Amino acid sequence: MYAERRQEDPASELELFKRHLTSGNDVVRNMAVRAIPVMDLDPDSTRQALIEALQDPDPDTRADAMELFASLANLADAPLLRDSLTGDPVREVKLAAISGLARLKDQSSVPLLRRLVTDHCNEHVAWEDEAGDWEDWLDIQIAAIGALGQLQAVEAVDDLMAARADEFGQDLDIAVFNALGQMVGTGVEKLLDALKRERGLSKTRVVQTLGKLAPHVLQDHCHLLIASDEPLLRQAAIPLLGSGSADIERLIKDDPDPAVRITALRHAHTARPDLVVGCLIDPDQPVQAAALELVELPLPNSIQSALGDNMQAWLKTAALPLKMAATRRLADVIPDQACELLCAVIEDQSCPLECRLQAVEALENPALGFSVSELRALLSNPAQQVRVKVLTALKSRAAASDRDGIEAIADAIAGVVLKEAGEIRSRSVASRGLDASTPKDDAIGKRNIIITEDGDIVETDTLKENAPAGQSTLSSILKGNQPEPFSTSSDALPKGTHTSAKDRKRRPVEGPDAASSALRKEAIRACADLAAPQIRSALVECLDDPQDELVREAWVALEQQNAISETDDDLLAAAKIAFGHKDPVIRLAAFKIIAGAEPDAGLLAAALIDEDALMRAAAVQFVAPEEAILHLGDQISLVRTTALTRVLTADTPKIIGEAAEILISAERIDTLSKLLSTSAGLFRQLKHDLLIQEWPPKRSFIVLSALAQMTKEKSCLDIIS
Repeated sequence: MYAERRQEDPASELELFKRHLTSGNDVVRNMAVRAIPVMDLDPDSTRQALIEALQDPDPDTRADAMELFASLANLADAPLLRDSLTGDPVREVKLAAISGLARLKDQSSVPLLRRLVTDHCNEHVAWEDEAGDWEDWLDIQIAAIGALGQLQAVEAVDDLMAARADEFGQDLDIAVFNALGQMVGTGVEKLLDALKRERGLSKTRVVQTLGKLAPHVLQDHCHLLIASDEPLLRQAAIPLLGSGSADIERLIKDDPDPAVRITALRHAHTARPDLVVGCLIDPDQPVQAAALELVELPLPNSIQSALGDNMQAWLKTAALPLKMAATRRLADVIPDQACELLCAVIEDQSCPLECRLQAVEALENPALGFSVSELRALLSNPAQQVRVKVLTALKSRAAASDRDGIEAIADAIAGVVLKEAGEIRSRSVASRGLDASTPKDDAIGKRNIIITEDGDIVETDTLKENAPAGQSTLSSILKGNQPEPFSTSSDALPKGTHTSAKDRKRRPVEGPDAASSALRKEAIRACADLAAPQIRSALVECLDDPQDELVREAWVALEQQNAISETDDDLLAAAKIAFGHKDPVIRLAAFKIIAGAEPDAGLLAAALIDEDALMRAAAVQFVAPEEAILHLGDQISLVRTTALTRVLTADTPKIIGEAAEILISAERIDTLSKLLSTSAGLFRQLKHDLLIQEWPPKRSFIVLSALAQMTKEKSCLDIIS
């Protein structure tokens, strides 16, 4: 259908293509302009075609032409861009022209841009209409402000500041401040000046702009930033400071803003690990959480022991960031107690879900030696997300050929795990201790402790007498004190300390009520890519389950396993029956199993006309390229794309040419574009025919639209050139 064509003369190619650029049909002209980049005209011809298109009577065509021209123009084209900016009334043309001038760094355009920042310039600039030109000017004004920033036009600083005082209340703060931020030196100094004068929202925007600037831009103003009363500016100065400097230490210890202290701590933690340890007793929990994440272990025994005590308290009373940090690092700080504490977190339904999920992940630390049987017990958790996390952990064990892990997943699929759920839960809670409903006197360990309002543990029977009241062991050690004894009566406890289970806030249990059924579905989804015989047998047993959802999940998993396992006769027979199922998901899985095992013309024919698009797309993969052509006109894009992939395996001019004709007739522009992107031969043929042949406007529009959509990959370009 197509053959190799000799290269046309560039000049003649442009003349031929002008038929479409000057068509009497607006949409054809518009698509012709959009297709120019893929027509492989030489640079001069492309430039000339776009310049002529800038005079098109259709505003959309001019806008598209300017967008392309602005991206391709060179500095010599700047006068043309300025002419369009002033002479073309269309807003999109003006915006594209400004973008092009900024890209070219054209300093000659600065005077015009400065005028547009503060005035309509009605005597020099054309606007679309009287009613809407004010809105248009606002867009142009903002674009001009941005361009002046890109051009580093420091002479325009006063114009930018004047634009903010617009009498009609147009809000230009963000645009102006961003432009000033791009002017290294003068612009940044102007921003720092504005920081002293501005109030309210404007001051906030100045701070935000300065905070986004690259550190080297602020280097000369570091001393001002550190002394600022704005936390965001103090944070911006931190990368400019040495990690072991006195300024960093002061910020970590004394800055009133927790976010600044955290940023400084992360900047300095490698050089000053001692500062990290000190922040473990910071008054703000987010800082404590950051310190706990960064602290290097091991610590001196007394400090690490006290830290472990505090972490137990944080698990009960801290806000989420500190609770999460404590959960993550339990295994590092107190490995001998970590399993019990983590299991208690998982079982505590009042604990935030994120923390419980983190606890499951922490149990996978190899140093803890948490067994498959213990993981298996956690599958009785009422929270669906927790069960999924546990199944993921079991899957990792099974993938590593852990027989117990494989058996656990197989049992979960079969529904065995939860037959004695109550017994499992009771045993888990009893063995793990620290539950949300456990009174404080029964907590793990032999120490008598209380938990302060700040989440610190306070020992009540082993401490010295010379410490201030309410001070935790960790605080005492790090501050060089020893805390004094406390009364264990409820009257003596700090405000907010939990004294019984009923005082604690209750949260709803996540997940479905039918936990066993839900767990089976979750296990099926988790194991789909595991080919162990025990798991496969459990999946096959699910095919006879009365619950349709379980049957569907089992078929999907078996189909996925089919790629890594051989299909046995029993499964094949079951799949042939399931192909007639009313559920399209089951039909599709059954079809894939059968099609992968043995050809069946009748089954394939039925699948090709199935009402479900996914089924048709799957079936098309098994037909010959000549037959796949017939499905290029399908209503659903997925089916067309799959059919196209099959057609391209032939890679013969006849078949690909026929495919193009079907797509043009069906007006499937997106699929035709994909075909053109893939077939260099077809691209050359249609390009040649577009230039030479007298096509009806509709056919020209379809092909031009496909060319405009086409993504030109390098491999295709190399072939074409």
